Amino acid sequence: VDVGEGPSLFRGEVTAIEKRQIGGDAKPFYIIQICDSNMKFMVPADGSSTAGVRTVVGTREVKEIFRILKTSGTSDKADRKRWTKRCRRYMDMLRSGSALQIAEVLRDLLSLSGQKELSFAEKKILESARTMLVKELAIASEKPVSAVNKAIDRIFCVKTKELSQ
Repeated sequence: VDVGEGPSLFRGEVTAIEKRQIGGDAKPFYIIQICDSNMKFMVPADGSSTAGVRTVVGTREVKEIFRILKTSGTSDKADRKRWTKRCRRYMDMLRSGSALQIAEVLRDLLSLSGQKELSFAEKKILESARTMLVKELAIASEKPVSAVNKAIDRIFCVKTKELSQ
């Protein structure tokens, strides 16, 4: 059984593949159970990538995510001043469903939070990015959420100390 992710900020597990009659044709549908919920929904198997459903990242992507988190974030001073523009861009990155883009959002906002007070919108985006990425990394690496959170905290504790020196 595959575990997947969709662009609407959910994690789910394909629990079955069923054929349904659509316009006289029998078409396969993935039945997806949302993690942390009793909600289920169907996605046409031939349109799952268009719907944004994808498998959880693999070992190579996990390494790339941690590499992204360890690198410096955005340094564009003009961008740092325009939080509304930054928030729009970060929301687009979250909606993409790409774990690599979500890692960039998390990195940039955690780095920025060490330099200045984040706006309410930025704090909400940061919270969403962290939740999404931590759950994905926990599933992909088969580690508890707490262990993934600690790994991220260690990266940014070191970065925060470096920035203050």
